Amino acid sequence: MLLETDTASENMRKDLLFFSSHNEPAFRFYAFKDDCVTVGYSQDMSAELDTQRAAVLGIDIAKRPTGGGIVFHSRYDVVFCCVLPLDLFPKGFMSAYHFVSDIIVSALEQAGIDACKTGVAEEDAGDRLCFSSAKEYEITCDGKKLVGIAQKRTRGKILQQGTICVSRPDDKIFSILRKAADSSRYFRSAAVLDDVAGGDVGKNRILKGLKKIFSERFETKSLSVV
Repeated sequence: MLLETDTASENMRKDLLFFSSHNEPAFRFYAFKDDCVTVGYSQDMSAELDTQRAAVLGIDIAKRPTGGGIVFHSRYDVVFCCVLPLDLFPKGFMSAYHFVSDIIVSALEQAGIDACKTGVAEEDAGDRLCFSSAKEYEITCDGKKLVGIAQKRTRGKILQQGTICVSRPDDKIFSILRKAADSSRYFRSAAVLDDVAGGDVGKNRILKGLKKIFSERFETKSLSVV
């Protein structure tokens, strides 16, 4: 099952356009053209990343409209965004996190992946690297974070962006961090589907399940799918 691909910068632009043009529940799935890096909205990109080295190495970097930490994306990852009206969640915006996470857990389980919502953290990791820790609404497999989710809230609605990690990006991507972190340490707390479910077979099975379950959960709420 093919996904639309684009650069990190262009996909972030498309997500913002998607957010501004939808007021009812809507979602889209996509991928990146190549391994890349995104940083959270509140992070200082130039302080966190050596942007000149990234340019020399041909590594695309972009700031997300949502929060959270640095994410190292593989071009094989499944990336998603969805728009949800805040008034669908009278218990508050945290329940929107759980709503989306529950959909993803269901799709993973149907594909035979033993995943759950369980907070985990690498000692002294902080929040700088997204996949060094998992909040209680984020998804882990074998004690490692598999799916990262972040939000932007404005004008009575929520944008949620997320990444389901499928493969490990090239090790050179870690060299653009200003505060060094090697891949071996990173993958002590970060999981990828290649290690869990067998690469493209697992990815395609999960993507099919995701689209089916998202559609089922959203279909009574003026669904728009891209």
